[in-house]
Amino acid sequence: MARPLAALLAAVAVCLAAVLIASAPTGANAAVAPNAPVRADGLLDLTASDFASRSSALNQDGAYWMVNFMNVSCGWSKKFAPQYKDFAKHSKRTQKKGLRVAQIDCQAFPDPCDQYDIEGTPTVLVLKKGKVVFEYNGDATAAALKEFTGKAADKDFADWP
Repeated sequence: MARPLAALLAAVAVCLAAVLIASAPTGANAAVAPNAPVRADGLLDLTASDFASRSSALNQDGAYWMVNFMNVSCGWSKKFAPQYKDFAKHSKRTQKKGLRVAQIDCQAFPDPCDQYDIEGTPTVLVLKKGKVVFEYNGDATAAALKEFTGKAADKDFADWP
């Protein structure tokens, strides 16, 4: 009787370890925002605590953060979401050079959106150490975002303040 139970417990332990290893963050965003789940597409989902904590990577990291302030019930945000997701998925080279690609839902986490005076969604801000560097006002397509950030990354973001 002890053998089948031991075998079952061993199998459960192996499965649990596999899940934990598979869900561990990898790539450019691996150690960036411990509270932010890194999705397979490279997009970080931020919460209010990522903005509130002075010690969070968002406020301490010297990298540039491109953050989509969105609202899941907004038609414009819904339309832009697949483009932003595609941009995050296909901008790995830029992310390796120091750009973090993230989003926050203003409906679920209104405080950061108020903090940055977000009046409409989607709004894409580039932040560094928690401060606004600029607002992205280019085309709302994955190709335009990738071209814009790719050119900046080629120059190690020297054109960005």
